[in-house]
Amino acid sequence: MRILILILMSLPLWSSAQEEWLPYRSPEGGFKIMTKGIFKEVVTHAKTGIGDISIHSLVYPKEPKAGETIFTITFYDFPVNTMHSDSTEVIDTFLNQSIQAAAESMGGAIIYENDIAVHSFKGKQWRINYAENTMYIKSQAFLAENRYYLLSVVSGADESSLSSNHFFNSFRLLGYD
Repeated sequence: MRILILILMSLPLWSSAQEEWLPYRSPEGGFKIMTKGIFKEVVTHAKTGIGDISIHSLVYPKEPKAGETIFTITFYDFPVNTMHSDSTEVIDTFLNQSIQAAAESMGGAIIYENDIAVHSFKGKQWRINYAENTMYIKSQAFLAENRYYLLSVVSGADESSLSSNHFFNSFRLLGYD
């Protein structure tokens, strides 16, 4: 009986926590995800050795304040015949170099790195602690055909990983459901 009472008492807390998440759909990005609010969307253009790339960045909250958890999604298309999800060795090298570069640029330490799959597309998940272990960035990246996706959550090192897990686990490519 005590367990039933505890469960019933915790239902309002659980349901209000679930209500904070909103569905977001990006036809242009070819995905849907659950988010805590409206993303700020920015498109930048980069001239690279393999061609011009339009980089789409989505950030929530739009104007982050110190101490807030930040959710980001970045995606861009590699030019045709330069990078494709079938090139598993090339992708693995690219992702490993990206993880190393991120850790170095932040002056952080890679805490873990795992292989993942989003639908059938192979990728990586990792965590970097930085700012003397007071902050972390947890990321997932993968290539779907020639489109690169990077999802990240930036937060204080003492934050629960429930939000980042919910964010990552809710990501779905459109047409792969």
